[in-house]
Amino acid sequence: MIDTKLQFATQEPVALVMDPKPVSADLSILLTRYFQVTHCSSLPQTLQTLAVSQPTLMVISSRFAPTKLIQAFEALKERSTQTLIPVIVSLDLTQPTITLPGTRWAGKLGFISPDTSQDEFAALIHRLFLA
Repeated sequence: MIDTKLQFATQEPVALVMDPKPVSADLSILLTRYFQVTHCSSLPQTLQTLAVSQPTLMVISSRFAPTKLIQAFEALKERSTQTLIPVIVSLDLTQPTITLPGTRWAGKLGFISPDTSQDEFAALIHRLFLA
């Protein structure tokens, strides 16, 4: 198992989750090993949160329309001061995914699904923050 203790520049690393549904128990378990979790269920709520804070990581649900995803990526890019804030796209495997904008994101992008194990998530976090 990969070590879950990462050193972040901030004292309390925050994962901002943009998902129209509540954060699932499985995702919450994965995230809370590393981050304090803030959940936003809409794009306006996410934009308001980003206007006043800078998360360490952003988790974006693929359930949003591509135009809303683009707006979220643009707002996150504006909040990124020195480097891009890493993004994880949470895939809903029950929904067809037409377009996922921002799929390069300077190598600071990852994908998870409900089947993502703790070890896979730990490896993804290490790649996003230590690579």
